Amino acid sequence: MWIATVAIGEQLYFYRYPFQFNNYFKTWKNKYQLLVKIQIIQVISVTSLKKQFPVEEFLNQFNISNNKQTQLKQIIITVLDQAINDRLIKPQFKIIQKDGSITKITKLTTQLITKSYSSQG
Repeated sequence: MWIATVAIGEQLYFYRYPFQFNNYFKTWKNKYQLLVKIQIIQVISVTSLKKQFPVEEFLNQFNISNNKQTQLKQIIITVLDQAINDRLIKPQFKIIQKDGSITKITKLTTQLITKSYSSQG
């Protein structure tokens, strides 16, 4: 007979919403999709209920054309839509625009991402 003892951190034991790493995050088509998925995992893995995706900072790390930036924004939207469909996140976003105003939305678009300073869900 085997007896196994598993030790876990007290905070993890009482955490009500553990992150689920589903199959969608295990595959990618190109390096940009991989980088977006990694960023999304980092964003939704924090213990705070407020999840922040620094879109402008994320996009600025790449030296790419405007056309490629639009494609990258679409990848962000696709990854977030899949996370919504998989019930990992709720479709509730706040867009902090460059003028400081906040817009609450349930559906992201590339135009909204372009207007944003950062996105948070």
